[in-house]
Amino acid sequence: MLLKLKLNKKYFAFTIIELSIVMLVISAIIVGISSTKLMIRKARLANAQSLTQDSIVGDLSDDLVAWYETSLDSSFLSSELKNDGSNISTWKDNNINAVNKNDATMTTAANQPKLYQNAFYDSIPGLRFDGNNDYLNFNLSKIVNSNYLIFIVEKRNNILANCIIGGNSFGHNTAIHVGYFDNSPQYIRFAHFGEGTNADFSTPAFKANDQVIHTFSFNGSTGKRYSKNGKIIGTVNQLAPLVSNNSVTIGKFGSGYYNGDLAEIIIFKRSLKTEEIEAVESYLGSKYGISVS
Repeated sequence: MLLKLKLNKKYFAFTIIELSIVMLVISAIIVGISSTKLMIRKARLANAQSLTQDSIVGDLSDDLVAWYETSLDSSFLSSELKNDGSNISTWKDNNINAVNKNDATMTTAANQPKLYQNAFYDSIPGLRFDGNNDYLNFNLSKIVNSNYLIFIVEKRNNILANCIIGGNSFGHNTAIHVGYFDNSPQYIRFAHFGEGTNADFSTPAFKANDQVIHTFSFNGSTGKRYSKNGKIIGTVNQLAPLVSNNSVTIGKFGSGYYNGDLAEIIIFKRSLKTEEIEAVESYLGSKYGISVS
């Protein structure tokens, strides 16, 4: 009986040791996975920063109206980079050759979007607009009476997302509307408010949290064209330019607010050549891990 008890105690002790070893191994695996994930995130972010600094966008800076992106610390005020979820009052224009930077700003804290790490490609920060009252003001006067082209990288948080860039004037061809068509899951609207007919492009339904590259092109000779992830969705023969474009915002059009994350907005004051458009889309695709057609 005594021998049996001793054997049982020995067996029990051995089991505890085994369990301890197993737990240590599991802990090591978890730490290893976490460390690997962190390394991947850091590598992707570093690559995104390198791609940004070496991209074709910098070579086309003479025609840049604004360039907003989220991977560089220099894109924001250093005082607003302290914590995940920090309010952002200033999204800095990344056009290094601009004498007067076209920063997007909001002084009222209640209307400021927030910056979240790892929002895109699980590694690149995103600027989050809550769909209720968040927006930024910026200057888009350079595209008045001009051809222009807008690239946007974003992911909406639900199908209720609305306009991404919008003006607040309500005369004939006086306000730009770039973004989703109300609450529809598959329509993109690209319009000059008051022109009579909106350019609405039907695409395969967008899903919440899908990372998307939008390309909006206006040319006074060929009209409006929209591409999704590098694939041309359609063109509309609307040739009238914007005759004014006052009080332009990122994240708002009238009473409709954008609900989602923005990573990059690039605006040119001319129509780019096909190879230039493809080069910018390729840069954005490589940066955010988005397959470009």
